[in-house]
Amino acid sequence: MRIKATGSPRGLAAVNVVALLPWLELGFITVVASLYVVFRQSLAFRAEFILPVGLLAAGYIAVLLAVGLRSLGDYGLTTAHLGPASRLTALVFAGPLVWLIWVGHVLQRPVPSHFWWTLMLYPLWGILQQLIFQGFILENLRRLGLRWLSVPLTAFAYSLVHYPSPLMLVFTALAGAGFSTIYYRTRNIIPLGIAHGILGACLYYFLYGHDPLQKLLGRLG
Repeated sequence: MRIKATGSPRGLAAVNVVALLPWLELGFITVVASLYVVFRQSLAFRAEFILPVGLLAAGYIAVLLAVGLRSLGDYGLTTAHLGPASRLTALVFAGPLVWLIWVGHVLQRPVPSHFWWTLMLYPLWGILQQLIFQGFILENLRRLGLRWLSVPLTAFAYSLVHYPSPLMLVFTALAGAGFSTIYYRTRNIIPLGIAHGILGACLYYFLYGHDPLQKLLGRLG
């Protein structure tokens, strides 16, 4: 969304605020990502971390919507291009999903009854992460004139927050490149967030043999 300067002090102030927003949002994400990396073992899958970040992001966007400085589409939360985004997401990530299911079969990973709850809930976390990486990082890199660097830098940032696991660094770098490329072409995070959640759940259950939902509920209990 663009704000046109009217020549009045109020109009000029709005333009100045819009010019500062990319730096503000990138700074916020840098702080959140740094906290996650530093305290990963204690923060991962914790409602004490996930809920405040989600509420802060939602509250921030709500304020900008209320004053007319941003629209939901500016963050990829839109029905526009939903079809192309869904088709591209399915095309890129169907192969990795089938591979994860095959790995789970080969390794004979047990599938708990609440696995299907994880498949329904994890995409919510996936959409929040895609909002952070695509809606905040990639979009603001574009706004700052770094169009051609926005995809690799966003993919690198997505990979970096999964440090120090070498395997996760590789997986997330590839996934981040896929997510960012699709978003760059379609400007829609909804199918990306859903795919993120499904792939994340399958990765934990079938490749690592971990139960993220049980871990989350255990920490809440």
